[in-house]
Amino acid sequence: MNSLEDRKRLADYIRTGAKLRPQCKGDYWKEVDGVMGTCALGAALEAMGTDVLKATSVPDLGFFMEEFNLSEDLVNGVVNKNDTEEMSREEIADWLEKDGAGSIIIEGGLNNEV
Repeated sequence: MNSLEDRKRLADYIRTGAKLRPQCKGDYWKEVDGVMGTCALGAALEAMGTDVLKATSVPDLGFFMEEFNLSEDLVNGVVNKNDTEEMSREEIADWLEKDGAGSIIIEGGLNNEV
């Protein structure tokens, strides 16, 4: 779980999807300045083939845990970095590829790398 290989796979999808639309916060995708935007995980979903303009439902965070063999804390860390820390999707992808990202813990809603 949380292997570098699995984290790099998610990071690659995030980078690919980030090239398609502006970044949004709080939802996988929503309108930003008149165009559809995606968060880090929404960018990954779009790169994986989800049509965000036609989607009628969204997967829960468990999808990412299962698809990429990641812990709940790590997936929540991606959400936190996008929505709260306001990191760019490219910065989040870079963070996923760092050694410390595999051992993230969440305390009081904040990320602390150990």
